[in-house]
Amino acid sequence: MSLTGRAKSLGMKTPLRGLIADARYLKGLGWGRSWKEGASVDSRGHPVPWLCYPANTLLAERVKPGLRVFEWGSGGSTLWWANRGATVVACENDDTWFRRVTASAPSGATIVHRDLGELYIEEPVHHEPFDVVVIDGFDRNACSSVAAKCLTDRGVIIWDNTDRERYKSGLDGLRAAGFRVLTLSGMAPMVSRPTSTSIIYRDGNALGL
Repeated sequence: MSLTGRAKSLGMKTPLRGLIADARYLKGLGWGRSWKEGASVDSRGHPVPWLCYPANTLLAERVKPGLRVFEWGSGGSTLWWANRGATVVACENDDTWFRRVTASAPSGATIVHRDLGELYIEEPVHHEPFDVVVIDGFDRNACSSVAAKCLTDRGVIIWDNTDRERYKSGLDGLRAAGFRVLTLSGMAPMVSRPTSTSIIYRDGNALGL
């Protein structure tokens, strides 16, 4: 019996069957649609955070209405949080993108334009405290130390693309401050390779981790 035949007899996936299963999984999440439209959307065209899919799944299961959320960076995630009953403040450095997101933002979402630099990094200080702070913009290591100071007692930090080596020092700093780090990896909207998103939390957090 061939290896393929033996795999089938044992109920194991052959490489082809595995690829088909992966393709169906990504289609169900809307990866193809996001790639085609150049936007972070699900299979129905609704906005979703531009995080890896495992992180999006966890958030969809655990996010409850009433959260206060801050984001460095704005877009589909800003709309997603607001549509789930959160009060959102997003800091955006790109003026054209700022205008585009602002035009489609629902009530409960405030987008602030700040050029890169100290004002950008320090923006959440003017609106704190937050139950969730999302680090998905520029100067992420500098932003991480500010984020930790702007959380409620149950606050969590969501840091995207933490597979990048240059963010190791920022993550280590949060660990030293007493946070735990849960890193999730997988495909993300519009991205052709796996990436990682980390959820940084303490006991009694807003996501129940």
